[in-house]
Amino acid sequence: MRTNLIPPKARLERTLRIVRQFIKDTGICMLPIDPFKIYKEFDWALFSCKEIEELKGKDDLLLLKIRKEKADAITFRDRQTGTYITVYEENNLPERIRWTLAHEIAHIKLDHLTDFNETCMSRGGISAQQYKVLEREANIFAAEFLSPMALLVLLEATQSDQIISYCQISKEAADHREREIRSYWGLKVYSQSTTFYKEQFRNFLNDINKVISFNSNYDKDGIIAMGVPTDENNRFLTCPRCNKSDFSKVARYCTLCGLFLFNSCSNTYAVEDGYCNHVNDGNARYCEICGAPTVLFTLGILQSWEEIRKSSSRNEDLNKKAENIFHLVKGTTGK
Repeated sequence: MRTNLIPPKARLERTLRIVRQFIKDTGICMLPIDPFKIYKEFDWALFSCKEIEELKGKDDLLLLKIRKEKADAITFRDRQTGTYITVYEENNLPERIRWTLAHEIAHIKLDHLTDFNETCMSRGGISAQQYKVLEREANIFAAEFLSPMALLVLLEATQSDQIISYCQISKEAADHREREIRSYWGLKVYSQSTTFYKEQFRNFLNDINKVISFNSNYDKDGIIAMGVPTDENNRFLTCPRCNKSDFSKVARYCTLCGLFLFNSCSNTYAVEDGYCNHVNDGNARYCEICGAPTVLFTLGILQSWEEIRKSSSRNEDLNKKAENIFHLVKGTTGK
């Protein structure tokens, strides 16, 4: 019988120790990290609400519970088989779903489902303070799992947009992570893990560090002015983020930095009969179907037309100044 008491506050050091050991045990060695693969690797059952509805109907007790609590997911342990089962809301944005699954993995690996009383993960079975403690631990785990603080510091990717690019988490989560880095990086419990991440992600870090050449489309900040060259299938010829170009014929993601190799529409909300996700040309800032920003523009890889116009205007001014100087020098030397 589970008789352990829920701690009065989140166990930061324990949580970080467990997530790093989990990263080591699973052999994770590059970003972004895919929670779906973790479920498959450990043979944990994973169902969307839609799948549960198709299997058991709209009035299934689990679905009713999720809707009542407005939860993104619910995880429980089957008493007979010991299998962990997660049911998640599939209508959220992909970044939010990834965070949700990392959060549920946290509850599993932190033993929240086995260490305490059987009702411990039910909002109705524990106090608000106890629930807050367990949720805080799960959030700490999810943040360190998807966006390891020391690794981001090693990558010099500590700003929100950089964190989004590497870790594929939501802007809200990335903004929060940026604030955490500013506030907590000085704490030993975070900074002492630098050696671990440097070794665990050694090849990934080395590959990123090797990528120092940018083609002429890039400005000094690594932003592309005009567009990204694509093949006949609109797949990038070269990864616009890390400059890798040796892709296999079936590659859809860059194996170095994890970027999706198509300039797809960022609109993942339902559009009439489904999601948009239209693949646009490599120079598109906005989707030609629904008008939403494209992935390249959302990630800040493509400049806006306003920035291009300003840049073009500056170049024209510089060219005029150069011509004036040339004529002035020519006139002086001709005397």
